[in-house]
Amino acid sequence: LTNYGAHAARFVARNGGIHNRGSLMDLSGPSTWRFAAARLQLWPAAPPAGIEPLMHGWVHKGNERMLRRLIQERAPRVIVELGSWLGLCTELMLEESAPFGSSLFAIDRWDASWLLSEQADQYAHDAEAQRLLVAFRDSLYETFIANLWAHRSRLFPLRMDTLEGMSTVQSLGAAASVGLVYVDADHSKARVLEDIRMARRCFPNAVCCGDDWQWPGVRAAVEEYAAESPIRLLVHAHSAENWWWLEPSSVVPVSSLHSPDDDQQSESG
Repeated sequence: LTNYGAHAARFVARNGGIHNRGSLMDLSGPSTWRFAAARLQLWPAAPPAGIEPLMHGWVHKGNERMLRRLIQERAPRVIVELGSWLGLCTELMLEESAPFGSSLFAIDRWDASWLLSEQADQYAHDAEAQRLLVAFRDSLYETFIANLWAHRSRLFPLRMDTLEGMSTVQSLGAAASVGLVYVDADHSKARVLEDIRMARRCFPNAVCCGDDWQWPGVRAAVEEYAAESPIRLLVHAHSAENWWWLEPSSVVPVSSLHSPDDDQQSESG
């Protein structure tokens, strides 16, 4: 476990699993989970010394439009982001959700060596990302913290694996407040499918969405989950704008994201 992951695991263990302990049941309320999160000490007392903010990331204009519209129409109290990199999309979601006072859990390993060895294919055709992974081999996380320092009152960075991170959010008592999960970590079919399954188990009230629909592994995972889901789901996706999102088929789709002719929509389950 990372330092924060180990800290979270010890905290949850000491409390017998926060969501199962009767004396702490109120932590599942709209804001009291923050007390548990504060005890994890996720932010340093001061910005990382010697680290200059440097923003970088990937947000297609269509993907940005999808996120902004989902946040505006769903007004999520809590957002969970799987895969945060240097915080470009994190900042977009924090700024868009500011009128609602939404909190955001950013879950990422921020481990450049691990990314270079385990997810090399995702960066194989991106020379700038490869350069940053080498340049920030020992400071990827610190650069994220420097980039998002102004948002620290609403941002909760969890430096750990996505599955571990979602379990931590649930254990903190915030699961019932999660209204949006953005999936953008490992793009292999197996890991995307694991992320979606875990997100749906931990946060059943949340809209699950993501980008990189053009990646075969991402598309296959989303479609497989929709087919296996115990409830009927609509898969909204747009190949050109590279996004996707899932919702129960009985819910009225988010309006005006795009023209009808551009959407690929299928019903599964």
